[in-house]
Amino acid sequence: MENKLYAACGAVALAFWAAACSDDTVAGTSTEPNTLALESSSSTVYSSDSEQFGGPRLCRVSEMENAPAGCDWFAEMWNPESGNRVHTGFDNGTNTSGIWFLELDSTKLLIPSVEWPAEVSDVYDSLSFSNVIDACNGAVCGTAHFNVVDDGIKHDVGELTEDDVRPSVDIVFSMAGKNATGKFDEVDVSEWGGICIGYSSTGLMNVVLDFGDSVENALDGILYEALLFRSSKPSMMEPRYREECLAWSDFKPSTGRLFHPLVDEEPAVSIEEGLKHLVSIRFRFQSSYDKSTEPFKIVRLGRYATASNKKNYNEDSLSVVDENCETPVGVERFCECNYTDSVAKYHSFDLAFAKAEDMLKSKADAGYCLGMIKLRMLMFEKLDLTPGIRTCDNAMTKILQCADKSYRISREFADVKSVYDKSVENYATIKAQEIVMLTDSCMMNPLRVPNTSPAEYVTSDLWYAGYTYAHVYTDTYSRKVLKGVDAGEFFARTDSLEGGTSKIVWPVEIPYSDGRDFFTQVKDTCRGICGVAHFGQGKSSDAPFVEIGFNVEGRDSSGKYYAMDVSNWKGICAQYYAGEPIALTLDLGDSVNRDLGMDLPFVTLPKADSVSNFVCFEWKDFKQSGLGKQSASYKYDITGENAAKQVVKVVFKMQGTSGSESSFRIMAISSKRPNSTDWGEYTKSSSSSAVTALPIFCKTETEDNCEYGTMTDARDGQTYKTVKVGEQWWMARNLNYADSVKTPVLTNQIWCFKRQRENCDEIGLHYTWYAAKEACPDGWHLPSNEEWKKLIDTVGGEAVAGKILRSQAGWGAGDANGENGIDAVGFSILPAGYRISHAFVFSTMLNGFWSSSEYDVNNAGFMGLNYFDDSAKILDMQTEKVNGYPVRCIKD
Repeated sequence: MENKLYAACGAVALAFWAAACSDDTVAGTSTEPNTLALESSSSTVYSSDSEQFGGPRLCRVSEMENAPAGCDWFAEMWNPESGNRVHTGFDNGTNTSGIWFLELDSTKLLIPSVEWPAEVSDVYDSLSFSNVIDACNGAVCGTAHFNVVDDGIKHDVGELTEDDVRPSVDIVFSMAGKNATGKFDEVDVSEWGGICIGYSSTGLMNVVLDFGDSVENALDGILYEALLFRSSKPSMMEPRYREECLAWSDFKPSTGRLFHPLVDEEPAVSIEEGLKHLVSIRFRFQSSYDKSTEPFKIVRLGRYATASNKKNYNEDSLSVVDENCETPVGVERFCECNYTDSVAKYHSFDLAFAKAEDMLKSKADAGYCLGMIKLRMLMFEKLDLTPGIRTCDNAMTKILQCADKSYRISREFADVKSVYDKSVENYATIKAQEIVMLTDSCMMNPLRVPNTSPAEYVTSDLWYAGYTYAHVYTDTYSRKVLKGVDAGEFFARTDSLEGGTSKIVWPVEIPYSDGRDFFTQVKDTCRGICGVAHFGQGKSSDAPFVEIGFNVEGRDSSGKYYAMDVSNWKGICAQYYAGEPIALTLDLGDSVNRDLGMDLPFVTLPKADSVSNFVCFEWKDFKQSGLGKQSASYKYDITGENAAKQVVKVVFKMQGTSGSESSFRIMAISSKRPNSTDWGEYTKSSSSSAVTALPIFCKTETEDNCEYGTMTDARDGQTYKTVKVGEQWWMARNLNYADSVKTPVLTNQIWCFKRQRENCDEIGLHYTWYAAKEACPDGWHLPSNEEWKKLIDTVGGEAVAGKILRSQAGWGAGDANGENGIDAVGFSILPAGYRISHAFVFSTMLNGFWSSSEYDVNNAGFMGLNYFDDSAKILDMQTEKVNGYPVRCIKD
């Protein structure tokens, strides 16, 4: 592609480049790229390991930085970006060289086959393997199978004799292509020195050289082949592979027989002579066992000649090709569609965490939370972004070798890479800010005010980031029903009406609107109400400002705001961070504000660089500045206590000098009342119009004030601790009832982990759903989805229920990233795993409980949680009733 196309591409978004990467050409319609053979080398250099074991050079990808120079090579023939064909450098004019095809050789006993990840065509053209190559991220991958012939007779592989040739699967590519007669043409590769291969295979793979008819006839069944040893298992998610360079001298004569593969006598044609008549190269799998499988992946191919003259390089440090590069030869290619926005996002993660780590280096206790967030993002976010590698028939030159053996990058690649690198940097910068915010969120404790005694323990009863919605439950202590539109909703305001140009940059890119929907998306993005305030003076005569706040009791249909008496809150607390101080202000409505000369009572939240900053103020702490007396509308002053009786809005006001900016995040808002049972009776549910009790946390690391009881099972005499959570009474440990005589349905339907009774004593039994339905004692029953949901809502909603309900020890045991719960209501869930497919999956990272809710004849519901996040929920996926899960009983 000419440079002028790259100039055009550089002016548009990277996302549009994918359209340039297509595989719609067919054999005979495109031109084989003019790839010149590199200067060959007759020298063969072996590593010390190869000398010791007599095997080929091994060039593992993970060791390339420390490998000797002779072990480095270019994958100029085949790599994940080179297209659907191997660029052999030879073509007979039919444009059919390097095309992949499959050959199977059956025997009287064993039948070979290949399981492909996508459809393969039998037509010999460049698109025959294109679907597979796309599915394998630019490689050729699949699984070879060998099965005894199904002819109605029972066979034994022992029937094979030493004269039998093993069945084989051959993955083949031609060197020069087919001529007009349909036969493959021969080429001379004797100057190459050998071939280098990047591959993955769980079995043994032979590389077989396929010569022309005259040589094959003279060899009379003798083959020249080399063995590639087992490597890691091919993985679509993690394309690991190993690299080996095979010199031509590593190819030994073989009969291909089952028991006598090597040839003692000198073949009629030497390897040196045969290489002058090479037709194709085969990757061969053979087996003598029934039901054997051999997963494989062929990732990279290059001439061995390149291994002795390539030097280690970093493409970012290579200069762009210029007039000083004489007789440049292309040695590697690239597809521009692999340098898109989605790929840039994927590759920005590592850089983002490096940036975030640097930003958090002043916080000594950030390491644990940063590690947890990295684990979650890599498992969920980055995995979802994995773009794979797309191939293309119009691959362009990436790396060039000059006559002086130096290497350069092409101008085309330099243009694409420059725009791509900027995208990676931009995405990394944005993601790093999000990581810092999440790390600060992780570091906070939403249930306990730092540096306070247990008596001063304050819950975030009005709102905190764990709630499902960004909605402040202002009626918590009001003893009356919210009656206005927008009651408890967040809002944002800037100085634009006063002529200022300040603005708030939000973490989500959606049209701005007040209310629950927008701020809930903000909350979900950064686990708080967060953004960056940019201050601009504009035409305003006052200091630039922005405001975040919430309406206390909303407004009527005419738009007039209600005032609300919140004096019984005793004050207000906030958990936050901010780059500049914040004025926490009580807005008393337009008429009262005017009478005060717009001098509203406020307190100052000091600048804070961590969300662990939690401050509390009593109403008497709210003071006026005194400037209101200078206003013509001033009529009187007001105390904080009197202001609290008529609050319309609570406002977080941030000010700064023009051109400055300040990051902020509000994580929790709470009343100042001490922890007690004197709660408002109800608040609106975060998930429906139903009402649920607010979370009441009765247990900390040092105190346990939960309401407990006991229950003795009359069937076997076992006594269970019980706990009241909201309006429900639950067993505080898993059911451990196993008497199949009194309850026959339990027969063969219950298990102790590892079949050891002591495990049941600790974590309870695992029941099938059928057994669980009948296992609870009289007066108790297996909870339904609705009852589990009520428990989850009672402790704060799905987003935080897992952490609230998990025990304070045992989770993630032995895992550096493990996170125990806080067991704030005495429910004390231990990790118990589950039993599925006749095997236990016991983990210190997960647990699930049966629900009585039934989906169909085979599936039922269950409630699950794990240590990777704070949530607990009725899982959307159903589970088979024959699986085994623990049981918690709830009182009738």
